[in-house]
Amino acid sequence: MTNSTAPRTRARRHPARVALGYAALAVGAGAVWAVCTDASVGPDVVVFTLYGPGNYVTGTPVDGKRAYALGTVSLNEGDKDLKWFANVNEHPVIGQNLYRLKTDAARPGGRFEQVGMSWLKHGFTALTMTDAGCTCTFEPEPGHGGGPYLGQGCTDPYSASLNADRSRLGPRYQVNAATGFYTYPFDNSATVDDEADRRLQVADGDMDPAQNPGARYFGEGQYVTPDDAAAGNAFNNASFREMVVTNATTRSLGYADSGPFTSTQVELPALAAWPLIDASVVMEVADIFADGRLHLAAKVHDYGGGLWRYEYAIHNLNSHRSVQRVEIAVPPGSALSSAGFHDVDYHSGEPYSNADWTIDADGPNGHVAWFGETQATNADANALRWGTTYNFWFDSDQAPGPGLVALTLFRAAAPGEPAGFSVNLPVPG
Repeated sequence: MTNSTAPRTRARRHPARVALGYAALAVGAGAVWAVCTDASVGPDVVVFTLYGPGNYVTGTPVDGKRAYALGTVSLNEGDKDLKWFANVNEHPVIGQNLYRLKTDAARPGGRFEQVGMSWLKHGFTALTMTDAGCTCTFEPEPGHGGGPYLGQGCTDPYSASLNADRSRLGPRYQVNAATGFYTYPFDNSATVDDEADRRLQVADGDMDPAQNPGARYFGEGQYVTPDDAAAGNAFNNASFREMVVTNATTRSLGYADSGPFTSTQVELPALAAWPLIDASVVMEVADIFADGRLHLAAKVHDYGGGLWRYEYAIHNLNSHRSVQRVEIAVPPGSALSSAGFHDVDYHSGEPYSNADWTIDADGPNGHVAWFGETQATNADANALRWGTTYNFWFDSDQAPGPGLVALTLFRAAAPGEPAGFSVNLPVPG
């Protein structure tokens, strides 16, 4: 893979791509493109700016957790107005996530892992602002205008406090991010007990500078909405920005004021920061037939003395079918050790299981696999669902070479759909 730190030009996202190289999506600091003159076909909402943030639970941690919120400015860069109907299921829902890049004895080559996620803010009205510098226009149709529509070239801000308003936060389980469909009214029956509920929750220890020396943090926002997905524009709806812990005691977060990611990296998921920081990281994109997109990243660390650490991070951007199993073939007789798994916990009443996946590191028989329960066993099993990133790693006595990482999908295949697929990434042997 070739990485680039030059400002990128605007590139169309096409839903037919499968397991292609990630280099085309590389971005550098302050990247700009012709959003005002090169519109997408149809409505196309992106996270144009991450701002705020909001810090909650700055005193004693609640059940070992801190809580945050990110402000988001959305932009419709399409050539059609985007629906923003407040009281039906035709408005955007907004997810917020936090990631950490950390290197230590347990992560000798570095690991990019998701450490927190929020419930989903339900949009209620669209303003007609021009933060992107574009001319804000609407289709000449009755009723089209600010409020129920986000016009072409128009932006709409939601502050961190609005994105943290628990009365407007709905669960993720009711959302199909591939189609943009969700249940409305959303389920808000779960009890709100404390300041952390429903917000972007992170374990206090994951934010402690003393426990995470040198760690870097990245906030991510993602929009999901039906007309954007129907237009084939749902693959560019996540953006990230680097963050820093500004107070070691309260674990307060702010945005980084130095480095390559001080501005919002528009249309790029947080995982994209890893190959941009570390050129040895290989990253691929996989689009699942009639479904959504995954990003897969791999890093191989050479310990020396004939031992290698293999690190994989898989991000489910918007696949509804999700991932149930990850498997890698290794040379039979390989010596495998230190295999591990990391996920991010659902919270505040989401029905999904947080049980860790099973690890089957079987060097003598030539494979290493990680898997959760199947859909047939448990419809609410811990699958790699949309808006989340899971990590998989192991040590091997085999040097890296090109190979395949095989993924089995969680939800059953319809006729003509694959049960799984494989992606080219570095593997042992």
